[in-house]
Amino acid sequence: MKNQVEFYNTPSGYVMCDDGNYTTRLSESSREVVDELLDTIRECYSDAYRALEQCYSKSSKNSRYQKFRIVNRFIRCNCGELDTQKIDFIDGNINIEQVHCPLRGSGDCQYENVICNPKRTSVLTVRQLQIAASLAEGLTPQEISDRLYISIHTVHNTIQAIKVRLNLKNTSQIITWYNNTIVR
Repeated sequence: MKNQVEFYNTPSGYVMCDDGNYTTRLSESSREVVDELLDTIRECYSDAYRALEQCYSKSSKNSRYQKFRIVNRFIRCNCGELDTQKIDFIDGNINIEQVHCPLRGSGDCQYENVICNPKRTSVLTVRQLQIAASLAEGLTPQEISDRLYISIHTVHNTIQAIKVRLNLKNTSQIITWYNNTIVR
């Protein structure tokens, strides 16, 4: 999936993905997009992920379809407008938008502030968490680069971004944060 994607709902209820070059309909066969978004939802919006997993538990025998339904619903509830001011998915982060919904604010939706307008449960992106986990495993930046198929510069830049986001000074502090916060 491209690093920047705009998502929007069509009047007929489809989720569209626009990466700036192509616009495609999100479908069960959009494996790369679905998998990347599912990882982001699971890691960054765990309460929403659990609620969606429960909503679509009847589809669990067909995991590809269940994954698609989870991602499709999350996007429909949080990235519904076609706009040119904001990209909805940037480098593993989902920008949550207020989506027009007849149930919003009426008290009729049990998923208000859970699935729609969810609270972020992780301060790091999926990629940042992968790199923090790899550091906690004792991998070097070069080994992380090789494992994740990303450049060594991306690894170093991501480590710096983690330090800034968590207000840490070195990689030892990242490892300690990861072990105390994520691993428990």
